[in-house]
Amino acid sequence: MKLKRVISLAASLLCAASLTLSSGASVLGDVYYSPTISLSDALDYTQVYAYDGEKDKNTRAYILEYNPSSDETLPLVTCGGSVYGRKTLDTMIGYKLRDPNKLAAAVNADFFSMKTGVPMGVVVEGGIVFSGPENENAFVITEDGAASITTADIKISMSVAGRGSLDIDYFNKYPTKYGTYLLNSFYGKTTASTLDSREIVMKAEGDPYITPRGTVTATVSEIRDGVSDTSIPSGCFVLSYAKTGTSGGDALLAALSVGDKITFTSNCTGLPENVRLAVGGGDVILRGGVYDEKLADEEHETLRNPRTAVGIRADGTVVFFACDGRRTGFSDGLTLADLAAVMLEYGCVDALNLDGGGSTTVVIGSDGIPKTVNRPTEGGQRKISNAILFVNSDEYIARDRLTVTPDTAAVLTGGSSAEFTASYDGAAVGIESLSAQLEERAAGSFADGVFTSGNYVGETKLTLRTEIGGRVISGEAEITVVDRITALTLGASNMKSGETQTLSLSA
Repeated sequence: MKLKRVISLAASLLCAASLTLSSGASVLGDVYYSPTISLSDALDYTQVYAYDGEKDKNTRAYILEYNPSSDETLPLVTCGGSVYGRKTLDTMIGYKLRDPNKLAAAVNADFFSMKTGVPMGVVVEGGIVFSGPENENAFVITEDGAASITTADIKISMSVAGRGSLDIDYFNKYPTKYGTYLLNSFYGKTTASTLDSREIVMKAEGDPYITPRGTVTATVSEIRDGVSDTSIPSGCFVLSYAKTGTSGGDALLAALSVGDKITFTSNCTGLPENVRLAVGGGDVILRGGVYDEKLADEEHETLRNPRTAVGIRADGTVVFFACDGRRTGFSDGLTLADLAAVMLEYGCVDALNLDGGGSTTVVIGSDGIPKTVNRPTEGGQRKISNAILFVNSDEYIARDRLTVTPDTAAVLTGGSSAEFTASYDGAAVGIESLSAQLEERAAGSFADGVFTSGNYVGETKLTLRTEIGGRVISGEAEITVVDRITALTLGASNMKSGETQTLSLSA
């Protein structure tokens, strides 16, 4: 890393944005400390301390400047393993990145339900929809590195051959009585519904993913009536709706039976064709360099609070801004209008308000240890819905991978292994979409998820690959082929008199 000390905020970031301010002058007040660290050639981090004497206001701010067209550092959005449920930013980092040394920075993102942790807006990562938009504002980055702020919505049509179709109301959102909810395992392990519901399980043909634009077919495998909070099986969709709710198309849904073929067609309006990453947000606080004062229509927006925002400069540079608040003498925070003025000062023409308050969290990778650089109001990281991580691209491709189960196996010559399965971010990947490669080709063959050995004795690596969101994602398992058994282990547990037990034998 290289450390660049700058005399004033205006001399460093603002001049780069073709703005001119007097030395030390800022919307934040007089800037008296603003070191900048270059986290990579694509990402700079600046910490700003300022004081406004007229308002007797302190501000501590944290700024990330990112070049989205660079291949060196890539952004990704993560929900920490499931859309449902809240997690701290550190937990999300640990879930997504096995090696913390590759983390450059991370910042909290979308607003969410404090009860369920489900985000208000869209989540797209790698061209896969993890949670659908509901005509909400979103920050977007395309595969070719173009950033934008847009309004996104999703339409998922469900059709049953010869019987009609209906529109699904929500995708991977918390089920209520107000519509139909399509869920897959990205949402969570169960539906989490609390109402008397009808939940229809459909086994996907291939990967159970929803893409911004595409189709997926499935077969009804189970119908659960009068249930709530049931499991979401691997490789399946679950359609949940309250039996006393307002969901449309109830007659079609009520007539479904096991074996029916379903086709889901998805279309995300507002998102570009080559969207790579999208995450929801609140108000668009700058559009073409203009702030609409009517946006501040709630009291908390007119008060000084911790804030987080993302903005885009005319040259395409992305600016993430966060500030602490509610700490008199340390950092008082900003109003929504203040936040817009600061983003404009940093050269942004468009800017989106992200979740703030106790959710505002900024983490910087420091010698392999993620460090929270701001001071969250709750004394530590709040559990949030999702976040944006910045990682080194070479590490990212290696770590954004399939999970192969089992990851190790031993096989006798001429024998076969148990079936291997693969999952991506918790969702099963259809075996028919996988290609396989053995490091030692003479070791044997791989078909339909099973490895069959030949006469080779030794170790080989099995690599499984599939294409997800336009990227080839892979995972590995180690296979040992042996020509003789050297030991047997008989599995047993404590038993009561008169009991019987099936014992397991392993070699």
